[in-house]
Amino acid sequence: MKSTLPSPRLAAGQLISAREALLRRDCMSRLNEWVEAKGYCTHGITICDLSNFIGTNRTTLSQYINQEFRLSFRDWINRYRCDEAIRQWEDMPNLTVDEVAKKCGFSSRKYFDLVFFACKGMSPSKYWKANKQMRENLPDLEGEAE
Repeated sequence: MKSTLPSPRLAAGQLISAREALLRRDCMSRLNEWVEAKGYCTHGITICDLSNFIGTNRTTLSQYINQEFRLSFRDWINRYRCDEAIRQWEDMPNLTVDEVAKKCGFSSRKYFDLVFFACKGMSPSKYWKANKQMRENLPDLEGEAE
């Protein structure tokens, strides 16, 4: 007699098999690795490219992102890119907006401006200036740790 594990539930009460659950978990593990490696900074990445990389199809990946993050693939990628832009400025405050846009995988400065404003509620230039000004106003803490 064949033994099966309880099937996890998906949205709307659908059941998936234990095998499908393991495959899904494996794909999502590869997706997490891709995120940790900052694959979202790859210019021109598509959902098909990413689904091929992690070993699933675009529909499954799209459904997963929609269910997990309540975002479309494009919005999901752009959130990571905007957060990466902020990290770039924290690590290297002298980078220009154009340099950060390119490092984070945006196709153009104009698109970066639109996406950043939608994600963060201000333009990247305004954020860059405020971040730079804040850093310049901080006391110099080097040498005080002795």
